[in-house]
Amino acid sequence: MLLCRHIQLLALTVKQFIDFIPLLLFFIVYKLDPRVVDLAGHELTFGGIYSATAVLIISSVVVYGAIFISQRKLEKSQWLTLIACLVFGSLTLAFHSETSLNGRPLW
Repeated sequence: MLLCRHIQLLALTVKQFIDFIPLLLFFIVYKLDPRVVDLAGHELTFGGIYSATAVLIISSVVVYGAIFISQRKLEKSQWLTLIACLVFGSLTLAFHSETSLNGRPLW
């Protein structure tokens, strides 16, 4: 009985950590000094707010997609997080403006 309780607590802790992976990746990439990376003949700038936003969107889709495939469901908070990352991150990348990501008014 005690072993089951420890396993449940461990599963809850791992689940909470998995939910924070996209955010951790965002901050890591954001803090990097911007550098140009050559990828298959294309030059990409890696580091800074815009590449960090792209990493946030991609990692959110991958993490929550994997959870959805394995469990066949997402919690409401996970849906809300995924939709917010997609909407505000896409606005940031489309308009090349930090205001949509920061949550400040656009006017």
